[in-house]
Amino acid sequence: MNGIEQVNKLLQWVIEKLAVKEYNLNLLNGWTNHGGDNAPIKATIIGNEMAVTGTLSSGTIAKNTKLFDFPEGYAATYNCYGRLTRFWNPLQEHLVRVYPNGTAAHIDNNYDLLASGTYFLDIKVPIKYVGGGTT
Repeated sequence: MNGIEQVNKLLQWVIEKLAVKEYNLNLLNGWTNHGGDNAPIKATIIGNEMAVTGTLSSGTIAKNTKLFDFPEGYAATYNCYGRLTRFWNPLQEHLVRVYPNGTAAHIDNNYDLLASGTYFLDIKVPIKYVGGGTT
């Protein structure tokens, strides 16, 4: 392989790593996108990091309720946490645990989620490609 071919191969690798991929997520257990002018729940992948953001309306509120699955083919590198915040009265902030198997679930933060309301989801996690989806 000559120098130009090596540079082209390196550039292609860099482009693939820096490409922004966006996925709409299927919410589970009664959770829905809030709608209106609010941002829908989506996953944005850049390189080896995924950000999940958007506004959702409450579904099943029990501890360890699964909120969504990651896009097919991706999983968290290790257990980590994100926030689920309710900005209206009363203000509530809850932890969401992200598991390496590609799921995210609400975990107890001293009180349960309210059965009604709008929540903002903010999760940033290191990810890995585990196959089965598209990179």
